[in-house]
Formats: sequence, C-alpha cells, structure tokens
Amino acid sequence: MDNEGKKVGFIGLGAMGFGMACNVVKSGFSTTVYDIDEKKIRAVADTGAIASESIKSLGRNSDVVITMLPDEGTVEKVYLGEGFLGGAVKNGSILIDMGTTSTGLLDKISRQYENKEIKLLGAPVSGGAIGATEATLTIMVGGDRDAFDKCQGILQTMGKKVAYAGALGSATVVKLVNNLLLFVKCAAIAEGFVLGVKAGVSTDVLYDLISSSSGTDWALETIFSRYAFCGKFTPPSFALAGVLKDLGLARKMARELNVPTVLADLSYQLFEKAVDSGKGDMDFSAIISVLEEEAGVKVRFGDLK
Repeated sequence: MDNEGKKVGFIGLGAMGFGMACNVVKSGFSTTVYDIDEKKIRAVADTGAIASESIKSLGRNSDVVITMLPDEGTVEKVYLGEGFLGGAVKNGSILIDMGTTSTGLLDKISRQYENKEIKLLGAPVSGGAIGATEATLTIMVGGDRDAFDKCQGILQTMGKKVAYAGALGSATVVKLVNNLLLFVKCAAIAEGFVLGVKAGVSTDVLYDLISSSSGTDWALETIFSRYAFCGKFTPPSFALAGVLKDLGLARKMARELNVPTVLADLSYQLFEKAVDSGKGDMDFSAIISVLEEEAGVKVRFGDLK
C-alpha cells in the first residue's frame, strides 16, 4: 500500500484531532473526516477533506482509518459497536488509534478484526493541541511492524518524531509513563510558583530565572507560560478532565504490576480537586488555581509590577 492513492479516514476532530486531520489533508492525502460536531466536519472539509455522513460510510471508503477519541467508552463504541466501524472496514485495511487507550482494550479490538486481516496500531501522541496544529507531535506506535512501515508517510504529516515502540500496547505504556511524569511535574510547577509569588517574588522574575535554571521544564516553558501565567485557560491545550483519564490509566497499570506511585497518587488528588471544582474543561495548567485559591495569590505575568 503506497502513499500515493491511499485513502485515509479520520474520526474525531476535537482539540487534537482537528489540527492532526488538517495536516493530513494539507499533505495531499485523500482524506475523509467525521465527527459528531458537523461544524468541525465542515471546517476540515474547507481545507480539502471529504465530509462523511457516518462512521460506517467512512470505514467503507478508507484504506487507513485514524481515530482520535476522548475516552475509552467512545473508542470501544466506534471500533466495536454495532453500526460503526465493525463490519464496514475493508479486508486488509489498517486502523490507527491515536488516543491513549489501555492495552486491554487495544487487544480486544485487535482480536475483533484479525479474521479480516485488518491490522490495528496503537499510536498515542505527545505535544498537545499546539503540536497537533503545528505538526510537531511525537508519535509513538505499537503493533504490526509491516503496518507501521506502510503508514509512516501518513503519520509523518502530523509529527516531527514518529517512532516504533514494539508490539501492540507498547506505545500505550510509553505514553502513560510520559504523562505520569508530565502531570507530576505540573503539580510541582504549580506548587513552586504559588510559593514563590506568595513569598513576594513576581511571576516574571520567577519564570525568567527558573526557565534558564535547573528547575525548568517543557510544561513550564510551553504550557504554563502560554496559559496559566497569562490567565488563559480556554481553549485548552489539553483538558484537565483528560488528565484524570490518563493518570488514572497509569495508576491502574501500576497497581496491576505492583509498582508504587506515591507522587502520581498525590498529583491525581490535586487534579481531581480541580476537576471537581468545575474546571474540567480548562487547560490542565489550571491545576495551579487550586493552590492559588488556598494561598490567596494569583500567579500571573505582571502580577507585582
């Protein structure tokens, strides 16, 4: 299956999927798109995509189907639910789930399609909505090596680094470890900056010096500087509610393997508190607001000028 003439179907045009689908289209692939939001379908269609009236129709007319879906319930419904992709995808097609999906569900989906020689790749991404728009995502892929090789051209339209991680589910492990590290560091950034501002140092000074010191971090420089410290939490680069899903999957995997997750557990409690306070649709850097409210300060650029 060469890139030339390969028909791509893309399901899920949310904060991540929209930019990703647009980049596939811009790269010249014949791309059919679907989302429950018709406005998003029309917006991607305006860039040159083909609008589909249903998931089933999209599956029938695609050689490679990509999904970027918000949660495991939706993933299971799209891949295994009656009247969706199941029974519609052509023999020999390749399915690529680019969300963060548990290894157990990936195995279940793979078994459902194996009698039609349909290959499933689990290809979670890192880089947030910014990376999705700018095509700078890191894409980690697990599954059949030959299917991966055939789809590299498509995947490279969405990311700056596309890497094979191993068997199906291996990329999920990498992504969950990555996100565990990210979210624990976000909790630490929020705690540290609230402490610094409460002690009388401006956000500007803290950021200027820490971003060039050993305490710096990708999340500090890319997310907190663009969102939290500017008081801009919507639209999110990655929603707080999604943190509970991904960090929850990481903690579940750890429990199954009898691995302690002391820092992840504490960070989860802080993120959960933010979601429970009604901030689930905000950017995940809004975790800082929980500590701001308790400390009685706002961590914002220009705060002490």
